[in-house]
Formats: sequence, C-alpha cells, structure tokens
Amino acid sequence: MHLKPGIRIFGRFVFFVIYAGIIVWLSLAAHPPKVNIKWLSWDKIQHAGAYFFLTFFAGRAFLGLVVSHRKAWRLALAFSVLFGICMEIGQSYLTRVRTPDKYDIAANILGATAIYLLACLIPQISGKPLRREKLISPQPDGNTDAP
Repeated sequence: MHLKPGIRIFGRFVFFVIYAGIIVWLSLAAHPPKVNIKWLSWDKIQHAGAYFFLTFFAGRAFLGLVVSHRKAWRLALAFSVLFGICMEIGQSYLTRVRTPDKYDIAANILGATAIYLLACLIPQISGKPLRREKLISPQPDGNTDAP
C-alpha cells in the first residue's frame, strides 16, 4: 500500500520531530539512562549515533520540502550541527548538573557528517530514484521511437 505524498512527508516530519525531542530530553536530563552494552557505553559513540540518525530523519523529512535532494541533505546536516551545538550550550544554561563538552560537539558533527556523505553516495538513502528513464531523442530519420 502506497501512502499519498503529503501523508508520507507529514509522517516523516512527525517522526523527525519526535526523535529530536528525545535528543532534547536526553541532552538536558539530569541523569540520562545508561547503556549497559560495553562498546556502546562510550559517550562519544552515543553522540555520533544519535546525530547520525537525527540527520537521517531530518534529511528524509526535508526531502518533501525542498526541490533538490542535495539541498535537503545539506539542510539536514546544517540543522543537526546547529542543533547539537545548541544542546551543548543548553546543558550549560538550562541544567545544574550537565556541562557542555567540545568533544560531544565533535562527535555530533561526525555522526551527522557520516550520514550526509552516505546520502550523497547511496541513492536509496538520499531518496533519488535508482534508475533514470532514458530520454528519447529523435533518430536521424526523424523518428522519435526508442531503439
């Protein structure tokens, strides 16, 4: 079953906003939940992963709002980088127990940039069609039928 484009775009945007809200909560909570998986417990991996997915959801949501795929992904990258910087600054001014960390900002940017680069390289992520239809050009005899 295919959804109408407007419903699909709205759904993507709602999912993106909910995910961004979860990041706000995790960024500003006094005691965010801890991950018990050893290799995932490193804070910078969590930051990079969170902003990887934030940029992915933003890019997919913005695809319906702008004409160019590349512009949608640039907008998603810019949003995620600025959002991450704002969250770190917010930890300084909006909480009493959290402090900003420049390495968290670097991890956020790394995660956001990783999905941006993947979206530029992999058509399925970026939302580009896998195959473009061949343009039918006139044949030397004036016939416009495809070969």
